[in-house]
Amino acid sequence: MAKFITTEPYGDAAHNLFINTAVKVSTYLEPEEFFKFTHAIEIFEGRTRGEKWGEDRTLDIDIVFWGRKKILTENLRIPHYDWKNRDFMKIPIAELDPFILEGWD
Repeated sequence: MAKFITTEPYGDAAHNLFINTAVKVSTYLEPEEFFKFTHAIEIFEGRTRGEKWGEDRTLDIDIVFWGRKKILTENLRIPHYDWKNRDFMKIPIAELDPFILEGWD
């Protein structure tokens, strides 16, 4: 797990500082199953999906990379569509694996 970093809100509606980190996991789950698993964690922690993007929220788990695979389904776009513009994603990920950020177009 990467160190926690505090960042300014990303988006127009959020007001509070964000606390961000990254984790690298191994799983036997397929990407869609893992996506459902992360949503279950968010719900357990009180997250509701009715929130507008950019609003303050209790927890937001993004799957940014899945190894070196590109995945596009109805629910998933991996790599995360805007990771290159989000230092709050890049900084913790680079701490875990600086080479994963290389070579993506």
